[in-house]
Amino acid sequence: MGLAAQASADHSQHWGHLSSIQLAGGIISVPLIAIGAEILLADGIIGAFFSIILGNLIIFGISLCIVLMSYHNRLNAIENAEQFVGKIGGRILAFFVLITMIGWLPRQLAPASQLLQIFPFFSSFNIGALLGALASLVLLFGIKGLKTLCYFSIIPMVILFLLVLLDVEWQSTNKSITFPNQFGFSGVSLIVSSLIASVIDFPTFFRHSRSKKDSVIALVVILVGTIVIQCTGLFLYHLFLVDTVFISGLMARGETPAILISAFLILSIVTSAAWNIYAASVGWESLFPRFKDRTEYAVIGLTATLIFTSVYMRGALVTVTNVFDTIISGIGGVLVFEYLRMQFLREESLSSEVLYNNGSWWLGGAVGLIIYFGTSISYYSTFVSLVAGFGVIWIIIQLRKVYGRFIASK
Repeated sequence: MGLAAQASADHSQHWGHLSSIQLAGGIISVPLIAIGAEILLADGIIGAFFSIILGNLIIFGISLCIVLMSYHNRLNAIENAEQFVGKIGGRILAFFVLITMIGWLPRQLAPASQLLQIFPFFSSFNIGALLGALASLVLLFGIKGLKTLCYFSIIPMVILFLLVLLDVEWQSTNKSITFPNQFGFSGVSLIVSSLIASVIDFPTFFRHSRSKKDSVIALVVILVGTIVIQCTGLFLYHLFLVDTVFISGLMARGETPAILISAFLILSIVTSAAWNIYAASVGWESLFPRFKDRTEYAVIGLTATLIFTSVYMRGALVTVTNVFDTIISGIGGVLVFEYLRMQFLREESLSSEVLYNNGSWWLGGAVGLIIYFGTSISYYSTFVSLVAGFGVIWIIIQLRKVYGRFIASK
């Protein structure tokens, strides 16, 4: 059964299902923990804390707009965008989503599997590839497989994470590290850029919601969970990034810490891989509607796993996913504008405005790409693309109104 058929059959997910899919599917993970640590290095503890709060509130506002605008007709991410950029624009977005989500799967597999391979047992084989293949098999059951996996993984993941935190020593062995005391917008940009592509794909998951209330509650839970995970990175920085002896130190203290960390990393790899495969499949179904069946999950998952096993492909993957993330972010700005326009100005987007929306999307993406290739800092370019997409369509609509009033006055 393809995604479209499952969407019409499953509108039963309560807020626990919806939030667990997002939290277990990528929020409770090594990359998200590392974001807090990275911002700490740039801004210091106070600046990092406020960056995490502000960045996630921005993401929450964007996700609320995108989920609510697609809820009534139970649209997936591509169908939601097609309302404003047309069929051709939707197909182009589907291509970007498919490639980006396939690309992000090996990028997410890499850090956790590298940590696992520090342990002797996992160093003899490619654990990341094995777990990626396992996630592909789980997704043969579609959204029900993903829901079951994440729902029954979230509590063990949280417990394991807390046990690891309780077991570490909360002192840094590297006393030479000093942190600035400032608030920079780079931290906010990093947080928004790291989550915006997945937020644009939220309708693919939230169309299965039992009610609008469940969707909103789930978004609040996701907001709180993301803030907590990223704030944890502020403290784990000393142990996890600065002190490379963290893992080996835990191993030396006995088997229990090693087992806890291994179990947590294994669960995070499988759930995040499954999330990415399902997110990518919406692009597949839009591009290849004649091949909508359960084998699409296996094709996507095994393709991403194959890329993960190739060191040479991984290098190009970073550039490709960063570029595509930047382009996708541009349409995020357009979607947010259209939702706010409908809600507060009571104006519907006209079919004649598809060209304006597409132009705004691409102009926003182009501005972001100029920033990216000029600085090679992906989180700046993604954030700029988002803001530019919003700003360009706002300017176009305002100019159109001015022109309309000018014509009417003659």
